[in-house]
Amino acid sequence: MKISILGLGYIGTTLFACLPSENRHVVGYDPRYSTLDELFHSDVANTEPELRAYLDDARANDWLTLATTPRQAVLASDVTLVCVGTPATPNGELNLDDLEQATQQLGTALREKAGEHLVILRSTVPPGTTRDYFEPYLRNICPNPGVRVVYQPEFLREGSAVRDFFNPPFTVFGAANYDALTLSTLRTLSADVSGTLFFLEREAAEMLKLSCNAFHALKVAFANEIGAICQACGIDSGQVMDTLVRDTRLNISPQYLKPGFTFGGPCLPKDLDALCAFAQFGELGGNAGVAIPLLSHIQASNAAHLQRAVTAVRETGKQRVGVIGVAHKRGTRDLRQSPARELMLRLRADGFTVAAYDDCLTHADLSECRDSLAELIAESEVLVLVDRRYAEIEPWLTTRGDYSQVILDLTTTDAPHAAVKRIC
Repeated sequence: MKISILGLGYIGTTLFACLPSENRHVVGYDPRYSTLDELFHSDVANTEPELRAYLDDARANDWLTLATTPRQAVLASDVTLVCVGTPATPNGELNLDDLEQATQQLGTALREKAGEHLVILRSTVPPGTTRDYFEPYLRNICPNPGVRVVYQPEFLREGSAVRDFFNPPFTVFGAANYDALTLSTLRTLSADVSGTLFFLEREAAEMLKLSCNAFHALKVAFANEIGAICQACGIDSGQVMDTLVRDTRLNISPQYLKPGFTFGGPCLPKDLDALCAFAQFGELGGNAGVAIPLLSHIQASNAAHLQRAVTAVRETGKQRVGVIGVAHKRGTRDLRQSPARELMLRLRADGFTVAAYDDCLTHADLSECRDSLAELIAESEVLVLVDRRYAEIEPWLTTRGDYSQVILDLTTTDAPHAAVKRIC
């Protein structure tokens, strides 16, 4: 396999060092370097642990070369990795100027090349870039149907890039379709990499990269705010956080990380408010005055998500709403700070006719409750699924002989129903 790399910055140089092997020849291009010696003396090559050793080994085995033009690199390869930088602009957006130039150079070179060629975009880009910008621009320059385009986010950390290359948390690809040749090439490229391969849609792969780093930043901010509260009140923050992460059932786990509806119930809102109040006033009504912008805005985020559900119902243009699942937790009768109950109150205040069904609640518990799911479905134009998956109610819909209801699914489960809407 012959691979070209356009852009030999931090990511490109790491790939340039780690990809070469007996069966893979790699040719790199970057306008900053005219010789391998210049690249080998770059900051990245000499500061990233183990990277120089991999570069030296690949050079000694004649597994890599440096091109003097992008055309030379592309025409000498079957696969091209685009690794140009996308730095942040002052307003936080990503600057795609270098990507535009690289796409122009790549497309121009590929016009001279017949047959199959796989292009893999590795640069960090906003979701939709591959679909709406990179691939159309490339195909406008080079309409060769043998050119296939894939997005692959990178998850290399400075200081451990070589280790991360060979042992990533996962390897992710994004493409409009995965034909047999594309899948075979991607698997061959990843042959020396451990872990699972995930084949996603392009936008999902792009979003995943940004989401991972946002989540990492969120965790740092959370730990620092908890630590600041502890410090102000003489509490050992190490004991708190070291024990917190030992809970792999809820705290460090997939729990609470599925998009859906808002949080509520008797515990989470109350304890969050108590923590924020403690940060402000301190022990026994003192004045800790600790700034916690992350923690103090969680309730506002929750309220905004509730408003998304209200807006989604409004946008249906229908009036009779049936809510399936009202209790804070399915299988209980607990209505304390129930998100579904709050949604019902908001909708009723907006003039909607609202009814509900819950396995454990009766009309005596809640005046809006109906005696059966069939009764609720029969009278509702909009069905809001709070604790019931679509598959559980589908038989009741088909017995009507039509699919007249709009379904707002707050469980975000996959459903084939054409009328299903979601808020996240």
